Amino acid sequence: MATFEVSGFSELNQALSRVSDVPEEIKREILTAMGEEALAAVREAGEAAGIRSADPEAKHVLDALSLSKVKFNDNGGSVLVTFKGSRKDAKHGKRTRQAAVAFYNEYGTKHQRARPFMRPGIERRRQQIYEAGEKVYHRWLKSSF
Repeated sequence: MATFEVSGFSELNQALSRVSDVPEEIKREILTAMGEEALAAVREAGEAAGIRSADPEAKHVLDALSLSKVKFNDNGGSVLVTFKGSRKDAKHGKRTRQAAVAFYNEYGTKHQRARPFMRPGIERRRQQIYEAGEKVYHRWLKSSF
C-alpha cells in the first residue's frame, strides 16, 4: 500500500484565504485597468470602422467615450464604458445623445447600415482586457506575500 504525506497545508490555506480577501482598492484598480483597456479597444475599433461625423463642428462620438466609476455589488463589481454628452445635428438642429449615435452606428437604422465597432473591438482585445486586470492582481500578490 502506498503512503504519502502532505506538509504545508496550513500555510497554503492561509495564503489562499489572504488571496480571497483582495482589498477593495485593489479590486477598484483591477476593474479600472480592465475598463481602460476596453475603452481603448472600442476607440481603436471605431477608428478602424470609420465612425466619423460628416459635420466637422459636431463632437466626435469616439471623443465622448469615458469610463464610469467602479461600482460594487453582491456579484462583485463593474465599470462601464459609456458615451457622455450630446451633439447638435447641423442639418436638423436637434441634439442627439452620443450614446444614441454610438448605438445607431453599432446596430444601424432603417436608413443606415450597421457598422459594429463596440462588440468586435471588445472581442478582439478580450485577452488584453483580462491581462490588464491580471497585471494589477499579480502586482498586488507579489507585494502582499
